[in-house]
Amino acid sequence: MSEYFHFMTLEGERVSYRSPLADGRISSDDEEVRIVYDPKSPHRRARTEIELGKKSPARRDLGCGILLLVGMNVMILPFVILFSL
Repeated sequence: MSEYFHFMTLEGERVSYRSPLADGRISSDDEEVRIVYDPKSPHRRARTEIELGKKSPARRDLGCGILLLVGMNVMILPFVILFSL
């Protein structure tokens, strides 16, 4: 799910920002949210404060993958030791 936000920069430029894919909605319709943007490139470098405060789903997936690999290695280690003797 993506959402579009429209905002005006401090210089008076109107900008539209499309949020990256998210697990759920960031805001409800017509709700005002704070946008953090790079004044040099507001079209490409903008995020809502809510997005900046959330942890990325990719980080969670990476953490689970690492735990799975560690768990598999711990389970295999006794067999490696047994068959190497």
